[in-house]
Amino acid sequence: MGVVVRRSYTISERDDRVISILKGEGFFTTNSEVVRTALRHLASCDPTYRTTVAVELYCEGVVCLGEGADIAGMEKEEFREAVEEKGWSAEED
Repeated sequence: MGVVVRRSYTISERDDRVISILKGEGFFTTNSEVVRTALRHLASCDPTYRTTVAVELYCEGVVCLGEGADIAGMEKEEFREAVEEKGWSAEED
């Protein structure tokens, strides 16, 4: 999983209850697991989210071109173009 960063976020009582229900029913064991899964599903529902996150991770040096393409669900060349559209140069892995 890499480096773990602890953060604190505010959510509504209703969302907190949803997390409790999902944990109580055995779908998840921790709040963090629920949030990680929710973020993955959010990204998978909208390719724009996926691409935006992948490009930013690539530009920050967190992932290489191939990993960024995988996250974005694109071929390397298509991902390279997305990176260059943001004004960055894309280097080969």
